Amino acid sequence: MKPVDSPKGLESRIVAVKGQRKIVGQFDVIYLGHGRGRGILRGTLLKIVKERGAIGSGPQLPELTIGYVLVVDSFEAYSTGVVVTSTETVTNGALVRGMKWKDAPRYLSGLPACSVQ
Repeated sequence: MKPVDSPKGLESRIVAVKGQRKIVGQFDVIYLGHGRGRGILRGTLLKIVKERGAIGSGPQLPELTIGYVLVVDSFEAYSTGVVVTSTETVTNGALVRGMKWKDAPRYLSGLPACSVQ
């Protein structure tokens, strides 16, 4: 699969998990609420982010990257991906943001191959 960079500002949400599971982990198949119509193509790498609020009336805390999704199939209005890694529990509704392949952590290149059915 050819790596594809995400369009700038790309965002989507995990809308379903294969097998109707509520909690998502490494190598789980997920479905995103956007597809080719928003620039999500096969080979796109997305980061799963945890949104964090403000502390009291203070400034907004920065979001935290808690995993990565590799898009394995894309249709006009939705896409299918595999969670290649996650450091925390991921659930339906989780926010994913586009990224450039050059910004991917080096450890992603050492992950074992998994078959997607």
